[in-house]
Parts: sequence; structure tokens; C-alpha cells
Amino acid sequence: MAIHRAQTLRFGYGSVPQGYRSLAMLVGLLFTRVLLRYQQMSTALDIKLYPG
Repeated sequence: MAIHRAQTLRFGYGSVPQGYRSLAMLVGLLFTRVLLRYQQMSTALDIKLYPG
């Protein structure tokens, strides 16, 4: 993943506290992206009148 690689290159995992902070940011960003993608897919299916 590009985000993890960028964090690694910026020494985001240099120590245990930094690692936890970087991991928390990564998980938070991924969760936000998943929710956004779900909302977009839900809207697209509603527009197509998908019965599921």
C-alpha cells in the first residue's frame, strides 16, 4: 500500500509509539475510504433500482 510505504519512508515506524501512531492513522484512513466507497456503491445501486 502506498500509504504504508510513505509512512515507512518518513520513519513512521522508527519506535513503538511512532509505530502505533502511524498504524492508527493508516487504519483510520482505510476505514474512512471504505465508508466512502460503500456510500458511493450504495448510491449507484439505488440509482439503478437494484432490488438487493
